Amino acid sequence: MDDTSIAAFEARAAAAEQRLLALERKQAQKAGESASAASPALVEELEQIRATVARAKAEQNALQQKAAQLETENTKLRYRVEHMKTGMKQGDQQLKTALFGDAQTVEALREQFSYLKEISLA
Repeated sequence: MDDTSIAAFEARAAAAEQRLLALERKQAQKAGESASAASPALVEELEQIRATVARAKAEQNALQQKAAQLETENTKLRYRVEHMKTGMKQGDQQLKTALFGDAQTVEALREQFSYLKEISLA
């Protein structure tokens, strides 16, 4: 290759680079225009989404606190019921002992009054 053909290639390359640079600028301007035009709408939509997420997180926290309170209350009530059942059993046992004495006395009374059972069934 001679110097003139190299100079011609360099001139064509420089012209191509200038056209490419002009196209890139034009594309960047169009992208910037579309981004800036859509930007307020996108920003508003993002703010709405953030607000929705914030409300959802607040609701989730409130529900978790309510669940923890209900669990605590449930545990307390179970404790109370268990102790009431134990107290009732002890009270029943004390009443039986006071009225009939020990278990042998209860069996003796049942045998003694077994005829009442037969009469009521007849």
